[in-house]
Amino acid sequence: MTGYDLSCEFIAELPLPRTAAAYPHIRYGDDANLGRDLFSRVGWFPTTSGTAPKTIYVLFVGTAEAIEKHGPAIADVRALGNDLIVFEFAGQGASGRFLADARKVHAMPDGFDMWTDSLKEFLRSDLFRAARQRGYDHRIEVVALAYSLGGHMFARLIQEAPAFAKRFTRIVYVNPVVAMNSAGTMLMRIGQQLFARFSVKEAGKADDFVPGHGRHHPGDRPLEKSSIGSDAERHAWMCRFYHDNEHLGMWGMTYGWFHEANRSLTKMWAIITKGETWNPFVWLWGELANRNLPRENVSPVPTLVISSQRDTIVIAHYVRRFATYIGADKLILPKAKHEPSQEPPPIREGTFDAVAAWVANPSAPPIPQTSDIRFVPRRRG
Repeated sequence: MTGYDLSCEFIAELPLPRTAAAYPHIRYGDDANLGRDLFSRVGWFPTTSGTAPKTIYVLFVGTAEAIEKHGPAIADVRALGNDLIVFEFAGQGASGRFLADARKVHAMPDGFDMWTDSLKEFLRSDLFRAARQRGYDHRIEVVALAYSLGGHMFARLIQEAPAFAKRFTRIVYVNPVVAMNSAGTMLMRIGQQLFARFSVKEAGKADDFVPGHGRHHPGDRPLEKSSIGSDAERHAWMCRFYHDNEHLGMWGMTYGWFHEANRSLTKMWAIITKGETWNPFVWLWGELANRNLPRENVSPVPTLVISSQRDTIVIAHYVRRFATYIGADKLILPKAKHEPSQEPPPIREGTFDAVAAWVANPSAPPIPQTSDIRFVPRRRG
Protein backbone atom coordinates (compact mmCIF):
# COMPACT_ATOMS: atom_id res chain seq x y z
CA MET A 1 0.00 0.00 0.00
CA THR A 2 3.07 2.22 -0.16
CA GLY A 3 2.45 5.43 -2.07
CA TYR A 4 -1.33 5.37 -1.59
CA ASP A 5 -1.52 6.43 2.06
CA LEU A 6 -3.78 9.48 2.01
CA SER A 7 -4.18 9.92 5.75
CA CYS A 8 -1.99 13.03 5.80
CA GLU A 9 -4.03 14.89 3.20
CA PHE A 10 -6.74 17.45 3.85
CA ILE A 11 -10.22 15.96 4.30
CA ALA A 12 -13.17 18.02 5.55
CA GLU A 13 -16.78 17.35 6.48
CA LEU A 14 -19.68 19.14 4.78
CA PRO A 15 -23.19 19.39 6.26
CA LEU A 16 -26.34 18.14 4.59
CA PRO A 17 -27.74 20.46 1.90
CA ARG A 18 -29.73 23.53 2.83
CA THR A 19 -32.79 21.64 1.69
CA ALA A 20 -32.20 19.08 4.46
CA ALA A 21 -35.55 20.01 5.99
CA ALA A 22 -37.09 18.09 3.08
CA TYR A 23 -35.44 14.90 4.35
CA PRO A 24 -36.25 14.70 8.08
CA HIS A 25 -36.39 10.89 7.90
CA ILE A 26 -32.80 10.51 6.68
CA ARG A 27 -30.65 9.78 9.71
CA TYR A 28 -28.13 7.21 10.85
CA GLY A 29 -29.34 3.71 11.62
CA ASP A 30 -26.44 3.00 13.98
CA ASP A 31 -27.43 3.43 17.65
CA ALA A 32 -23.96 4.78 18.41
CA ASN A 33 -24.58 7.73 16.08
CA LEU A 34 -28.25 8.49 16.64
CA GLY A 35 -28.98 12.17 16.91
CA ARG A 36 -26.05 13.12 14.71
CA ASP A 37 -26.81 14.48 11.26
CA LEU A 38 -25.35 12.90 8.17
CA PHE A 39 -22.56 14.75 6.40
CA SER A 40 -20.52 14.49 3.22
CA ARG A 41 -16.73 14.43 3.02
CA VAL A 42 -14.38 16.16 0.62
CA GLY A 43 -10.62 15.67 0.23
CA TRP A 44 -8.17 18.05 -1.43
CA PHE A 45 -4.99 16.44 -2.78
CA PRO A 46 -2.59 19.01 -4.28
CA THR A 47 0.01 18.05 -6.84
CA THR A 48 3.26 16.52 -5.62
CA SER A 49 5.33 17.92 -8.48
CA GLY A 50 5.16 21.63 -7.69
CA THR A 51 3.02 24.46 -6.40
CA ALA A 52 1.34 25.34 -9.71
CA PRO A 53 -0.91 22.50 -10.94
CA LYS A 54 -1.49 21.80 -14.63
CA THR A 55 -5.21 21.15 -14.08
CA ILE A 56 -7.58 20.93 -11.12
CA TYR A 57 -9.83 17.84 -11.31
CA VAL A 58 -12.89 17.49 -9.07
CA LEU A 59 -13.83 13.81 -8.71
CA PHE A 60 -17.39 12.86 -7.74
CA VAL A 61 -17.12 9.20 -6.75
CA GLY A 62 -19.84 6.60 -7.08
CA THR A 63 -22.08 5.74 -4.19
CA ALA A 64 -20.92 2.88 -1.96
CA GLU A 65 -17.40 4.28 -2.12
CA ALA A 66 -14.97 6.06 0.18
CA ILE A 67 -12.40 8.69 -0.77
CA GLU A 68 -9.59 6.40 0.35
CA LYS A 69 -10.69 3.64 -2.05
CA HIS A 70 -9.44 5.83 -4.91
CA GLY A 71 -5.92 6.08 -3.49
CA PRO A 72 -4.15 4.64 -6.57
CA ALA A 73 -6.01 6.94 -8.95
CA ILE A 74 -5.37 9.97 -6.73
CA ALA A 75 -1.65 9.13 -6.70
CA ASP A 76 -1.63 8.82 -10.50
CA VAL A 77 -3.38 12.13 -11.11
CA ARG A 78 -1.16 13.99 -8.64
CA ALA A 79 2.00 12.48 -10.13
CA LEU A 80 1.00 13.98 -13.48
CA GLY A 81 1.13 17.43 -11.88
CA ASN A 82 -2.57 18.00 -11.17
CA ASP A 83 -4.64 18.90 -8.13
CA LEU A 84 -7.46 16.51 -7.28
CA ILE A 85 -10.51 17.17 -5.12
CA VAL A 86 -12.65 14.14 -4.21
CA PHE A 87 -16.28 14.34 -3.06
CA GLU A 88 -17.83 11.51 -1.03
CA PHE A 89 -21.60 11.31 -0.60
CA ALA A 90 -23.27 11.17 2.81
CA GLY A 91 -24.23 7.72 4.02
CA GLN A 92 -21.17 5.86 2.74
CA GLY A 93 -17.43 5.58 3.26
CA ALA A 94 -16.45 7.48 6.40
CA SER A 95 -19.35 9.93 6.06
CA GLY A 96 -21.59 7.77 8.20
CA ARG A 97 -24.09 5.11 7.21
CA PHE A 98 -27.83 4.82 6.73
CA LEU A 99 -27.72 1.33 8.29
CA ALA A 100 -25.77 -0.02 11.24
CA ASP A 101 -24.40 -2.85 9.08
CA ALA A 102 -21.45 -1.37 7.21
CA ARG A 103 -21.70 -4.07 4.55
CA LYS A 104 -24.99 -2.82 3.15
CA VAL A 105 -25.45 -0.21 0.44
CA HIS A 106 -28.69 1.56 1.28
CA ALA A 107 -30.72 4.57 0.21
CA MET A 108 -33.52 5.95 2.34
CA PRO A 109 -36.63 7.25 0.54
CA ASP A 110 -35.61 10.39 -1.38
CA GLY A 111 -31.97 9.45 -0.76
CA PHE A 112 -30.92 10.04 -4.37
CA ASP A 113 -32.60 13.45 -4.32
CA MET A 114 -30.68 14.27 -1.16
CA TRP A 115 -27.39 13.20 -2.79
CA THR A 116 -28.09 15.43 -5.79
CA ASP A 117 -28.82 18.36 -3.49
CA SER A 118 -25.60 17.60 -1.59
CA LEU A 119 -23.63 18.48 -4.72
CA LYS A 120 -25.18 21.95 -4.66
CA GLU A 121 -23.99 22.42 -1.09
CA PHE A 122 -20.48 21.38 -2.04
CA LEU A 123 -20.39 23.70 -5.09
CA ARG A 124 -21.43 26.59 -2.82
CA SER A 125 -18.82 25.77 -0.16
CA ASP A 126 -15.80 27.87 0.74
CA LEU A 127 -13.56 24.90 -0.04
CA PHE A 128 -14.73 24.68 -3.64
CA ARG A 129 -14.54 28.47 -4.00
CA ALA A 130 -10.90 28.24 -2.94
CA ALA A 131 -10.26 25.59 -5.58
CA ARG A 132 -11.85 27.75 -8.27
CA GLN A 133 -9.77 30.71 -7.13
CA ARG A 134 -6.63 28.57 -7.36
CA GLY A 135 -7.58 27.69 -10.93
CA TYR A 136 -8.22 31.35 -11.77
CA ASP A 137 -4.94 32.50 -10.20
CA HIS A 138 -2.93 29.98 -12.24
CA ARG A 139 -5.14 30.37 -15.36
CA ILE A 140 -5.79 26.64 -15.58
CA GLU A 141 -8.79 24.43 -16.18
CA VAL A 142 -11.10 23.32 -13.35
CA VAL A 143 -12.58 20.04 -14.60
CA ALA A 144 -15.52 18.08 -13.15
CA LEU A 145 -14.68 14.35 -13.18
CA ALA A 146 -18.02 12.63 -12.54
CA TYR A 147 -17.66 8.86 -12.14
CA SER A 148 -20.28 6.09 -11.99
CA LEU A 149 -23.18 7.06 -9.70
CA GLY A 150 -21.36 10.31 -9.01
CA GLY A 151 -21.81 10.91 -12.74
CA HIS A 152 -25.51 10.12 -12.41
CA MET A 153 -25.92 12.65 -9.60
CA PHE A 154 -23.88 15.28 -11.43
CA ALA A 155 -25.83 14.79 -14.67
CA ARG A 156 -29.11 15.22 -12.81
CA LEU A 157 -27.82 18.36 -11.14
CA ILE A 158 -26.64 19.93 -14.41
CA GLN A 159 -29.88 19.14 -16.23
CA GLU A 160 -31.99 20.48 -13.36
CA ALA A 161 -29.82 23.55 -12.66
CA PRO A 162 -27.53 24.26 -15.66
CA ALA A 163 -25.96 27.30 -13.98
CA PHE A 164 -23.91 25.00 -11.74
CA ALA A 165 -21.99 23.78 -14.81
CA LYS A 166 -20.42 27.23 -15.11
CA ARG A 167 -18.44 26.57 -11.95
CA PHE A 168 -16.23 24.36 -14.13
CA THR A 169 -14.40 25.02 -17.37
CA ARG A 170 -14.93 21.43 -18.60
CA ILE A 171 -16.90 18.32 -17.62
CA VAL A 172 -15.79 14.67 -17.96
CA TYR A 173 -18.18 11.79 -17.25
CA VAL A 174 -16.62 8.36 -16.60
CA ASN A 175 -19.11 5.50 -17.13
CA PRO A 176 -22.01 7.44 -15.60
CA VAL A 177 -24.85 5.28 -14.31
CA VAL A 178 -27.55 6.03 -16.86
CA ALA A 179 -28.83 2.42 -17.14
CA MET A 180 -27.88 -0.36 -14.74
CA ASN A 181 -26.85 -3.79 -15.94
CA SER A 182 -25.60 -5.37 -12.72
CA ALA A 183 -28.72 -7.25 -11.60
CA GLY A 184 -28.81 -9.83 -14.38
CA THR A 185 -31.62 -10.18 -16.88
CA MET A 186 -34.38 -7.68 -17.44
CA LEU A 187 -36.91 -10.15 -16.05
CA MET A 188 -34.99 -10.35 -12.77
CA ARG A 189 -34.77 -6.55 -12.58
CA ILE A 190 -38.52 -6.22 -13.13
CA GLY A 191 -39.16 -8.78 -10.40
CA GLN A 192 -36.81 -6.98 -8.02
CA GLN A 193 -38.47 -3.65 -8.73
CA LEU A 194 -41.94 -5.05 -8.08
CA PHE A 195 -40.76 -6.64 -4.84
CA ALA A 196 -39.17 -3.35 -3.77
CA ARG A 197 -42.25 -1.35 -4.68
CA PHE A 198 -44.62 -3.40 -2.55
CA SER A 199 -42.43 -4.38 0.37
CA VAL A 200 -39.54 -1.93 0.82
CA LYS A 201 -41.52 0.21 3.27
CA GLU A 202 -42.34 -2.72 5.51
CA ALA A 203 -40.32 -3.06 8.69
CA GLY A 204 -37.04 -4.83 8.05
CA LYS A 205 -37.44 -5.16 4.28
CA ALA A 206 -35.14 -2.25 3.54
CA ASP A 207 -32.29 -4.25 5.05
CA ASP A 208 -32.65 -7.16 2.62
CA PHE A 209 -30.08 -7.63 -0.11
CA VAL A 210 -31.10 -7.62 -3.74
CA PRO A 211 -30.58 -11.17 -5.08
CA GLY A 212 -27.31 -11.52 -6.94
CA HIS A 213 -25.42 -8.97 -4.83
CA GLY A 214 -23.40 -9.11 -1.67
CA ARG A 215 -22.17 -12.68 -2.13
CA HIS A 216 -18.50 -11.69 -1.93
CA HIS A 217 -16.54 -9.51 0.43
CA PRO A 218 -14.95 -6.80 -1.78
CA GLY A 219 -11.54 -8.08 -0.74
CA ASP A 220 -12.30 -11.71 -1.64
CA ARG A 221 -13.57 -11.32 -5.21
CA PRO A 222 -11.28 -13.12 -7.71
CA LEU A 223 -9.67 -10.92 -10.36
CA GLU A 224 -11.53 -12.66 -13.18
CA LYS A 225 -14.80 -11.84 -11.37
CA SER A 226 -13.92 -8.19 -10.91
CA SER A 227 -16.43 -5.81 -12.44
CA ILE A 228 -14.23 -2.72 -12.21
CA GLY A 229 -10.83 -3.56 -13.74
CA SER A 230 -8.29 -6.18 -14.78
CA ASP A 231 -4.97 -4.97 -13.35
CA ALA A 232 -3.63 -7.68 -11.00
CA GLU A 233 -1.54 -5.29 -8.87
CA ARG A 234 -4.38 -2.81 -8.42
CA HIS A 235 -6.77 -5.65 -7.64
CA ALA A 236 -4.42 -6.98 -4.94
CA TRP A 237 -4.19 -3.49 -3.46
CA MET A 238 -7.98 -3.21 -3.41
CA CYS A 239 -8.31 -6.55 -1.62
CA ARG A 240 -5.85 -5.46 1.08
CA PHE A 241 -7.59 -2.09 1.35
CA TYR A 242 -10.98 -3.60 2.14
CA HIS A 243 -9.58 -6.14 4.58
CA ASP A 244 -7.63 -3.42 6.39
CA ASN A 245 -10.56 -0.98 6.31
CA GLU A 246 -13.61 -3.12 6.94
CA HIS A 247 -15.59 -0.06 8.05
CA LEU A 248 -15.23 1.53 4.60
CA GLY A 249 -16.38 -1.45 2.53
CA MET A 250 -19.97 -1.64 1.29
CA TRP A 251 -21.00 -4.65 -0.72
CA GLY A 252 -24.70 -5.60 -0.98
CA MET A 253 -27.42 -3.35 -2.39
CA THR A 254 -30.68 -3.29 -0.44
CA TYR A 255 -34.12 -3.26 -2.02
CA GLY A 256 -34.42 0.32 -0.84
CA TRP A 257 -31.30 1.33 -2.79
CA PHE A 258 -32.54 -0.42 -5.93
CA HIS A 259 -35.94 1.23 -5.69
CA GLU A 260 -34.49 4.72 -5.24
CA ALA A 261 -31.93 4.17 -8.03
CA ASN A 262 -34.65 3.22 -10.53
CA ARG A 263 -36.74 6.21 -9.51
CA SER A 264 -33.77 8.53 -9.93
CA LEU A 265 -32.79 7.05 -13.31
CA THR A 266 -36.31 7.56 -14.61
CA LYS A 267 -36.25 11.14 -13.37
CA MET A 268 -32.90 11.88 -15.05
CA TRP A 269 -33.89 10.50 -18.46
CA ALA A 270 -37.21 12.36 -18.31
CA ILE A 271 -35.28 15.59 -17.82
CA ILE A 272 -32.67 14.89 -20.52
CA THR A 273 -35.16 13.85 -23.20
CA LYS A 274 -37.76 16.49 -22.41
CA GLY A 275 -39.25 17.95 -25.56
CA GLU A 276 -38.17 15.02 -27.74
CA THR A 277 -39.97 11.94 -26.49
CA TRP A 278 -43.32 13.42 -25.51
CA ASN A 279 -44.66 12.09 -28.81
CA PRO A 280 -45.05 8.29 -28.44
CA PHE A 281 -44.48 7.78 -32.18
CA VAL A 282 -41.15 9.63 -32.01
CA TRP A 283 -40.15 7.57 -28.98
CA LEU A 284 -41.15 4.28 -30.67
CA TRP A 285 -39.31 5.18 -33.87
CA GLY A 286 -36.16 5.97 -31.90
CA GLU A 287 -36.34 2.69 -30.02
CA LEU A 288 -37.07 0.46 -33.03
CA ALA A 289 -34.54 2.15 -35.30
CA ASN A 290 -31.98 2.32 -32.48
CA ARG A 291 -31.50 5.95 -33.38
CA ASN A 292 -29.96 8.60 -31.15
CA LEU A 293 -32.23 11.62 -31.05
CA PRO A 294 -29.80 14.58 -31.17
CA ARG A 295 -29.93 17.11 -28.38
CA GLU A 296 -27.59 19.95 -27.49
CA ASN A 297 -26.21 20.08 -23.98
CA VAL A 298 -28.17 22.48 -21.79
CA SER A 299 -24.79 23.78 -20.61
CA PRO A 300 -22.24 25.58 -22.81
CA VAL A 301 -19.39 23.87 -20.91
CA PRO A 302 -17.41 21.45 -23.15
CA THR A 303 -18.21 17.88 -22.11
CA LEU A 304 -16.51 14.51 -22.63
CA VAL A 305 -18.13 11.13 -21.88
CA ILE A 306 -15.88 8.10 -21.29
CA SER A 307 -17.49 4.72 -22.00
CA SER A 308 -15.96 1.30 -21.24
CA GLN A 309 -17.11 -1.39 -23.66
CA ARG A 310 -16.63 -4.23 -21.14
CA ASP A 311 -18.53 -2.49 -18.36
CA THR A 312 -20.80 -4.97 -16.58
CA ILE A 313 -22.32 -2.39 -14.23
CA VAL A 314 -23.53 0.21 -16.74
CA ILE A 315 -24.78 -0.57 -20.25
CA ALA A 316 -22.19 0.99 -22.59
CA HIS A 317 -24.75 1.59 -25.35
CA TYR A 318 -26.76 3.89 -23.09
CA VAL A 319 -23.67 5.76 -21.94
CA ARG A 320 -22.90 6.60 -25.57
CA ARG A 321 -26.54 7.48 -26.16
CA PHE A 322 -26.40 9.79 -23.15
CA ALA A 323 -23.33 11.47 -24.68
CA THR A 324 -25.23 12.06 -27.92
CA TYR A 325 -28.27 13.46 -26.09
CA ILE A 326 -26.19 16.08 -24.29
CA GLY A 327 -23.96 16.88 -27.28
CA ALA A 328 -20.69 15.59 -25.80
CA ASP A 329 -17.47 14.20 -27.22
CA LYS A 330 -16.91 10.47 -26.61
CA LEU A 331 -13.85 8.55 -25.45
CA ILE A 332 -14.51 4.83 -25.96
CA LEU A 333 -12.38 2.22 -24.16
CA PRO A 334 -12.96 -1.11 -25.98
CA LYS A 335 -10.94 -3.21 -23.49
CA ALA A 336 -11.82 -1.53 -20.19
CA LYS A 337 -14.32 -2.37 -17.45
CA HIS A 338 -16.16 0.04 -15.16
CA GLU A 339 -13.18 1.85 -13.61
CA PRO A 340 -10.38 2.77 -16.07
CA SER A 341 -7.98 3.60 -13.21
CA GLN A 342 -8.10 -0.10 -12.21
CA GLU A 343 -6.92 -1.26 -15.65
CA PRO A 344 -3.36 -2.22 -16.77
CA PRO A 345 -0.98 0.67 -17.62
CA PRO A 346 -1.65 0.82 -21.40
CA ILE A 347 -5.35 1.51 -20.82
CA ARG A 348 -4.94 3.50 -17.61
CA GLU A 349 -2.15 5.78 -18.80
CA GLY A 350 -3.64 6.13 -22.27
CA THR A 351 -6.91 7.30 -20.73
CA PHE A 352 -5.14 9.84 -18.51
CA ASP A 353 -3.20 11.17 -21.52
CA ALA A 354 -6.34 11.36 -23.67
CA VAL A 355 -8.25 13.32 -21.04
CA ALA A 356 -5.30 15.69 -20.53
CA ALA A 357 -5.08 16.26 -24.28
CA TRP A 358 -8.82 16.91 -24.50
CA VAL A 359 -8.52 19.41 -21.66
CA ALA A 360 -5.86 21.07 -23.85
CA ASN A 361 -3.01 20.74 -21.40
CA PRO A 362 -0.04 22.21 -23.35
CA SER A 363 2.33 19.47 -22.17
CA ALA A 364 -0.04 16.56 -22.87
CA PRO A 365 0.60 14.15 -25.74
CA PRO A 366 -1.93 13.93 -28.61
CA ILE A 367 -5.06 11.88 -28.02
CA PRO A 368 -4.07 8.29 -28.85
CA GLN A 369 -6.04 6.31 -31.41
CA THR A 370 -5.21 2.74 -30.50
CA SER A 371 -7.07 -0.52 -30.03
CA ASP A 372 -7.48 0.45 -26.37
CA ILE A 373 -8.82 3.99 -26.82
CA ARG A 374 -10.97 5.67 -29.46
CA PHE A 375 -11.90 9.37 -29.42
CA VAL A 376 -15.14 10.38 -31.16
CA PRO A 377 -15.77 14.15 -31.32
CA ARG A 378 -19.39 15.18 -31.49
CA ARG A 379 -20.76 16.43 -34.76
CA ARG A 380 -20.85 20.20 -34.91
CA GLY A 381 -22.89 22.34 -37.19
